[in-house]
Amino acid sequence: MYTAIRSFFSLRPVRQNVSLRAARIGAAAIVLSQALDYLTTTIGIQLGAVETNPVMAPVVSNWVLFLFIKGLASTFLVWVTWKRPLAATLISGLYLVVGISNLLVLGQLL
Repeated sequence: MYTAIRSFFSLRPVRQNVSLRAARIGAAAIVLSQALDYLTTTIGIQLGAVETNPVMAPVVSNWVLFLFIKGLASTFLVWVTWKRPLAATLISGLYLVVGISNLLVLGQLL
């Protein structure tokens, strides 16, 4: 297990032999899921929601800084998961769940 985690976060991740199209779809899924998280969080904060992630709580009130961090995160995650479809699917799926959770909170606030 340690080896799998170490190889995932390696500076030279092992790329699979997948098509460029599949790699682009994985990258787009990550960027879109990050955008969904950014938008739903920003709207929620404006409507009075509270960020429950203690690491991000001080950041989300400054939308420019939050957007910058999301941009950096997207870039890093695309780089790490490039031509690694399982990793891209897992990460974008995780952030999709976060976005859906945020949408549920927005539904309660409206």
